[in-house]
Amino acid sequence: MFAAGRRQAYAAASRQIRTVHSAAFSSQRRSTAIVLLGLSGAVATYGVYAYNSSSPIDLKEARDQKFQLISGVEADVQGPGVFAWGSNLGGVLAPTSKEERVLSPRRLKFLDAVVLRDLALREDVGVAVTENGDLLQWGVGYSGLPRATIAEPEVTLKGKNVVQVSLSESHVFALSKGGKVYALPISKAEQQSGTKPSESAWWGLGLYSRPSDISYVTIDAKLNSFEKFKSIAAGHAHLLLLTSSSRLLTVPMITAAPFTAVPLPNIPELPITQIATGDLHSLALAADGSVYSWGHNELGQCGQDFAKNTTVVAEPTPVPLNLCYPRVARIQCIAIAAGGHSSFYVVKNGEQKTDVFSSGFGQYGQLGNGSFSQSQYRPTKLKSISSLTEYSEAAGTSVPIGIKSLVCGLTAAGVVLDNASVDGFGRDLLTWGTGATGNGKKNNVSTPAPVPTGEGKTASEGSRLQLQPQRKVSFEKDGKTRWVNVEDTIIAGRGVMAMYSRAV
Repeated sequence: MFAAGRRQAYAAASRQIRTVHSAAFSSQRRSTAIVLLGLSGAVATYGVYAYNSSSPIDLKEARDQKFQLISGVEADVQGPGVFAWGSNLGGVLAPTSKEERVLSPRRLKFLDAVVLRDLALREDVGVAVTENGDLLQWGVGYSGLPRATIAEPEVTLKGKNVVQVSLSESHVFALSKGGKVYALPISKAEQQSGTKPSESAWWGLGLYSRPSDISYVTIDAKLNSFEKFKSIAAGHAHLLLLTSSSRLLTVPMITAAPFTAVPLPNIPELPITQIATGDLHSLALAADGSVYSWGHNELGQCGQDFAKNTTVVAEPTPVPLNLCYPRVARIQCIAIAAGGHSSFYVVKNGEQKTDVFSSGFGQYGQLGNGSFSQSQYRPTKLKSISSLTEYSEAAGTSVPIGIKSLVCGLTAAGVVLDNASVDGFGRDLLTWGTGATGNGKKNNVSTPAPVPTGEGKTASEGSRLQLQPQRKVSFEKDGKTRWVNVEDTIIAGRGVMAMYSRAV
C-alpha cells in the first residue's frame, strides 16, 4: 500500500526530471538572542549554567524547577532523544498516529533515553544505531504492515559494533567499528526469508557456530594490509565506500547480493576525505579542497555544464567552483552534501570566510538560493548563509561564522551554523525547501530560515531550535542514573529531517 504510493511518487518525480530535460538570514550579536528566543531570565540563567560550566548538568534540579526550555536544553532534561519532522506516511515519526505529516519538531517517544551512535531516516523506514552498536528498525518499509501495527523499533542486526548506517532503496548498509560493511534488506520479510550466514557464538571465540537471526552479507573488497572501510554513503542503487587509506571504492549497482566493492576508475590519485551521494549521482572531496562529481546530471546535480547527447557524467570530473568567484581567488572546498537530485558545497574563500553553493533540482526551493529553478547546473551561492560574521567580545572584533554541518534530503535541506557561544546558546539550525523544513507550515521556502520550536509559531514568536555542542548529561533508565557524553546532530532523508543526541 504505502510502498506502491512511494513508487508512484518516485515515478512522477522521474517523469518530471525527463520533462525538465526535454523542455535573510542576517548575523546578530549573541547578546540579543534572549529577546529572539523569548526566554525568561530564569531560563537564560539556566542556559548559562548548563553550557558555560565545566560541571555536568544536574537534570534532577532542572526538572524540579520546571523550566520552559529551548529545545536543545529540553532534550537534555528529558534525557537523550530524537526530534523529527516531515512525512509520516510510513509511520516513522509517529507510528500510532494517522497524521500524514509532522510539521514541527516532535520528540520521538519510542527513542527516549536511547543513546544513539547514528541515525538514518526516510519517510517509510527508520534505522538507528544503539550505544552498543546494534541496529533498530521500524516503519512500514521495514514491517510491510499498515501503520501502528508495529509501534516500537525492533532489533535487527546485532553484535556487530556498528558505528554508521546508510540507506539505499532496498538495503541498509552498516559500517562496523572494525571496518567491515554489512548489507541487509530493509524489509523484515526478506531478512527472515533470506539466507542466514553462520555466526560464531560464545562471545566470538568460535567455540561453535549457529545461523544468524536475520539474512545479511558483508561487502567483499580487495583491500591493502591494515586497510579498512571508514565511511559509507548509499544512493538509490549504488554505494560509495571510503577506506582508511583515503581510497574510494564503489558498488555500482545495488540489486541483490553478493556485493563487491571495486576501485572507482579514472579518479585522480588524490586522498579523498569525504563522500556524499544523491539518488543517482555522487560527490567526492579531495584533501586539496577539490570536488569531483559523476552520475546523472539531468538537473545539474553534478555541478557540471550540460553535455551534448548525454545527461550522464560518466567519470569523476572536477566541479568548477573557481568559476563561482569573479576573479582568481584561493578557495578550498571544506565540506560537501548531496541528497535526491541536489548537491551542496561549503567553500572557504580568499578572505577565510565560509560560503555555501548549491546545484541541481530546486523546484521546491531546496537549493536555498532564493529561486525555484527546476535545474541549476552552475553552483550558485546561498547568500544568506555565506560570509557570515558575528562580533566577538573576547576578540574585540567581528569573526567569521563557519558551517558546522549541512544535510540534504529529496526536497528539503538544513544547515547548522558553527556559532555556539559560551553564554549558553547552541548552534542555530536553518532549513529550506518543502515537506521537511519543520517550520509548522506546508509552504515552500527558498532561503534558509530558523526552525521554531512551538507548534504553529514562527521563530520570532517563540524559541528557535538550536543544537547544543558536546556536553555531559544524565538520564534515568531502569531506575538508574547514567552520565553520557553527547552532541546534537542533524540528519536528513527522503521526506524527513531530525535532530538527535549522538554519543561521542
